[in-house]
Amino acid sequence: MGGIGSDMMTRATRDDVLFAASVSPYTRATVEIAEYAQRKKIPIVAITDSEVAPLARIADDVVLVQTKSPSFFHTMTPAFAVAEVLGALVAGRNADATRESLLKFDAHLSNLNTHLKSKTAPRKASVSARGHNGSALED
Repeated sequence: MGGIGSDMMTRATRDDVLFAASVSPYTRATVEIAEYAQRKKIPIVAITDSEVAPLARIADDVVLVQTKSPSFFHTMTPAFAVAEVLGALVAGRNADATRESLLKFDAHLSNLNTHLKSKTAPRKASVSARGHNGSALED
């Protein structure tokens, strides 16, 4: 079961698992959704940056990720990588059911016109890819 925010929690049962990710500064909504799952006895796997993070304290299992970065901002790449790997492992356990569920979910999003439609026309060369006289630059 997948979704955004608390949408999918209405159908979640003890047979499901909540993957919750939050790093400092911790997101209130994510922690509250995890607390709701805990009250419903839904197993929780936390992806977080500290053993004492709010999610780590209530999760059944914790995956710790590094967020230190040489830039001013912390990095989310390790958390995204862990989430992607865990999602693929879970999905791979029952590929046919996963595919069917994703097709239904995509149809639902399409019916709601959730995503912008991509344009199929080729893009024009950008200004930075043109020479000073306006001609396209070649490799």
